[in-house]
Amino acid sequence: MGLLLKREKDPSRSIEYLLLRYFRIALGIILFSTIAGIGAYSIKANATDRANRLMFLVNGFYTDLQVEQDKTYRFTTGQSQGASAENELKEGIEALKSELTELHDKPISSSYRRQIDDLTGMMTFYQESVNRLLASSYEGGSPDGSGTRLDIYYNTERIFRSMQDTFHSVYDEVMSECEAFASRADRLALIYVIIDCFAISLLIWYLIHQGSWIEKTVVLPVAYLENELQQMDLNQLERSGELSCPPEACSDIRMLIQVYNTMLATIQSQLREREEYTGTRLALKEQEVLNLQISNELKKAQLANLHAQINPHFLFNTLNMISQSAFMTGDGQTVQLLEMTSDLLRYSLDYSDRAVPLQKEIEILGNYVALQEMRFGSRITFCFDLDESFHDTLIPNLILQPLVENAIVHGVNTMREGARVTIQTQYRADEGMGYIRVIDNGMGMDEARLKEVDEKMRAARTVTGKDGLTNVYLRLYLFFDGRADLTISSPPGEGCCVCIKIPS
Repeated sequence: MGLLLKREKDPSRSIEYLLLRYFRIALGIILFSTIAGIGAYSIKANATDRANRLMFLVNGFYTDLQVEQDKTYRFTTGQSQGASAENELKEGIEALKSELTELHDKPISSSYRRQIDDLTGMMTFYQESVNRLLASSYEGGSPDGSGTRLDIYYNTERIFRSMQDTFHSVYDEVMSECEAFASRADRLALIYVIIDCFAISLLIWYLIHQGSWIEKTVVLPVAYLENELQQMDLNQLERSGELSCPPEACSDIRMLIQVYNTMLATIQSQLREREEYTGTRLALKEQEVLNLQISNELKKAQLANLHAQINPHFLFNTLNMISQSAFMTGDGQTVQLLEMTSDLLRYSLDYSDRAVPLQKEIEILGNYVALQEMRFGSRITFCFDLDESFHDTLIPNLILQPLVENAIVHGVNTMREGARVTIQTQYRADEGMGYIRVIDNGMGMDEARLKEVDEKMRAARTVTGKDGLTNVYLRLYLFFDGRADLTISSPPGEGCCVCIKIPS
């Protein structure tokens, strides 16, 4: 047997190999995702840095140009004289020319190059004008006869203004280029982000897929084998069969299952004859007991169902008989009351174990409201504010009537006039939820009472006939598998609002 097990073992399907491959591929996807994220960040950072350096150079040129013109003005007015002032003017112009050369090398656009060339030409005229200014005396003017020092300064000022105007166009070009930088960087970064998201999605898919695969090849076979070993005793051994080896199981698990099957076959061959008769009798007795239990439970359920329907059916038939009698005697209002009551009873009987559309529930609620309007007259006003866009949603039957009844009995029953009960439905598409509210303008509840009612409602675990609010909450909770909710709000002295939230 040892040779057979050794021959069947496949190293490529061992637990060690499977886990190592799982973690290596997962690590590779994580590394790829990280690189994509770093790439997106680097592209964005480089674009931002390039734009910042370009804007810094353009702004620096404009600042230096203004400083140079200010030094020219101070030199012209005599506020700054001497060789140091002349050297500062000359050095400033050379620095501006160097900055223009650097700006000219930026690959932006042909119109940008032309404007920089224009600025360079203007800078040459500006430098010549400044040189004439430096060569002129304060009173005598320029030696070449080009005018007084003040005339030369005004010429310098005109050139400066022209350079300012041209610079504004350059600045607009630079701003457009920076925006283009940012747009291109955003597109590239978006591509990297999409790649990163794809890698993350691939990683999640791989982890789930491979996790499921490892579960089928390792976890489930081991759990199955463990369960069989735990049940291995004299009372259960005769009914145990050989374990079928799943084709997905890894080689280590296949070896364990084969060992288990060999051991089980050996033990069963020794005990089968002695235990077969006893095991058969025990199984028959257990089946008989189970059949009796099932039969008893079915009878109990049938009796309970018949008992629950006897009184409503009797009352329904009685109301029909009274309605026919009232019709024969011409009492129209009594006929109307009895017909609406019969409709309510028929609804409770026909849909007692079925879900109904919200539209049907509101329609039957209208009968109940009509009965209450005949009872209370003008004391209570009933209002319907309905959003019918989700009224085809299925809900448990008879969940609105108890809420309206509570609003009447506990909310507005003591008011002699001005009482109002509003039934409102609303659908919120952004949430995918429908809201049903029953609102009254009674005295409401204080905070302690409201907290007590809410805790009692949410602590209940079974549906009973004692508390309508709790029953409604539990039926909604069970029907919608925990996705529905019922909340109560009641500012003291401002009435009460019971709100049902259901998925739609």
